[in-house]
Amino acid sequence: MGTTRTVNSTLARQLLVAFLLVALPGTLVLGGVTMYSLRSLGTVSHQLAEILLSLEGTREVNLALTQAERPLLDHLRRPDPAHRAAFERIVQGAELKLATCAASRCHGAASSTTDMVATITPAITQIRQAGLLVFGDATDDRATTAAIESVRRAAAFGHEHLERMSSALLTRVGELGWQSHEVSRRATRLTGSLTVAVLVLAGVVALVSARRIAAPLHALVAVIRRVMAGDWSARVEVRARGEIGELASAFNAMTDEIRAARARDAQALAQAERLSSLGLLAAGVAHELNNPLTSIVMNANLMMEEVGARSPLADGLRRIDAEAGRCRRIVDDLRAFARRRDVRPSASDVPTVVEQAVWSARHEIEQRHLRVERDFDADLPTVVWDVDRMVQVFTNLVANAAQAMSPDGTLAIRGRRENGWVRLDVSDTGPGIAPEHRGKIFDPFFTTKRDGTGLGLSICHGIVMTHGGRIEIDTRTTAEAGARGRSGTTVSVWLPLRAEAA
Repeated sequence: MGTTRTVNSTLARQLLVAFLLVALPGTLVLGGVTMYSLRSLGTVSHQLAEILLSLEGTREVNLALTQAERPLLDHLRRPDPAHRAAFERIVQGAELKLATCAASRCHGAASSTTDMVATITPAITQIRQAGLLVFGDATDDRATTAAIESVRRAAAFGHEHLERMSSALLTRVGELGWQSHEVSRRATRLTGSLTVAVLVLAGVVALVSARRIAAPLHALVAVIRRVMAGDWSARVEVRARGEIGELASAFNAMTDEIRAARARDAQALAQAERLSSLGLLAAGVAHELNNPLTSIVMNANLMMEEVGARSPLADGLRRIDAEAGRCRRIVDDLRAFARRRDVRPSASDVPTVVEQAVWSARHEIEQRHLRVERDFDADLPTVVWDVDRMVQVFTNLVANAAQAMSPDGTLAIRGRRENGWVRLDVSDTGPGIAPEHRGKIFDPFFTTKRDGTGLGLSICHGIVMTHGGRIEIDTRTTAEAGARGRSGTTVSVWLPLRAEAA
């Protein structure tokens, strides 16, 4: 019916494309929003870390400026070289912290960290120089007091600018916090908008895909309902490709087969009814003709004995006897046609029945020097049938096939097992059956033979029907076969396998 088992199927490809139409843009946009958010938050985090380092530096420089006066006062009360060393450590520590702050970025503060450090550095230098005066050899109290005051003023100056620097850094921290909040808010808004857009896009794509898939299915369902209502001429218009198109084609093929089968069954039923009516008539005719024909044959024989072989009447009497004999054969065929066909079933293998039929028709086969080919499936089962009747059927079919061929032709007999049936074909290489005769070949008394009764195939048809089977004929004339074709007729007998034989 079709080829529907491929991984990369049309329907699967359509669904995959629909999925990618939704998933790919959404993934790309969501990835972009995520990368933007992470990068912005990372930048804010990095700036906050550097600002925290600057704040820590300003706190330590502030502490150093506060502590710078103590070693000087301790030295004035009790001179000791350790006081100078402590002073040097405090000043050097402040200078190092200022250098660290100068290397840091202010990240958008009102003025750069380097400018702030440059403002504070002279105060550190002033503290160092004033301290050296205190630790020097001068004994002038006024000079010492002025030096201490200079340290205090420089420290106050440094405290003031460090506070400004800390305030600027804290302001920047607030700005970065607001910026982080804005990034989070925009990311949330974009994510929400993206989710809505993806849902809308998914709905549109799903609706379009569903319509493309459902439309041919609705058409198929509509045709199925018409068929269910009895309109066997209804057909599905195959437009879609892929699995749905194959389904529609398979449905059309199925309805064609069922329609053909119904036509065959109707024809067979009409044929059976016609044969039944003719059978009753034939039975009456055969009964009425039998006694007169018997009398004619007996009287003709008696007259031939009385007049002798040399009598001028001898030829006429012999002709009367021959024609009466022919009439007797016709009466016998009528009896066979009209006889109630009671089946006496028995199990038998197919080749045995066929060989009996070939042997019965051997005169027709040998007279034309025909070659008989036999081809039976190895798994062909035994069949439960009326052996005598089926030998009669195949004898008739083999004889008809032989009579249709010229000398040295080929007569083929094949046996196949097909889905619970046994199919037996008898094929010839004759000229085929003319188209105008094909609808009449099972009709009683229809024949194209000069001396035929036209009852042979009708009798075969009745026997096969009694077995629950059917007969089909496939034929091609020489004109239909063409120059390179092969003419001939194949008669196929289909018989159901019974459970006890299958």
